[in-house]
Amino acid sequence: MDIIDLLKADLADNYHSENDDVIEEMIKHYSKIASHASNRKENDEELIPYIVTAVKSAYLRRGDEG
Repeated sequence: MDIIDLLKADLADNYHSENDDVIEEMIKHYSKIASHASNRKENDEELIPYIVTAVKSAYLRRGDEG
């Protein structure tokens, strides 16, 4: 399962389809942060839980501003 699909399933009713671009940018952003902090490659599957958690938290913090 793709990271964005995991996020959509996890966010459930809090997910809005018009925010796909926002989520994809967040995934890129947090993938870079996680890979630099862990000295792993950006596509390392070990980082997925951390990236999903960070993106979900940031997305939910956005509230109604989006």
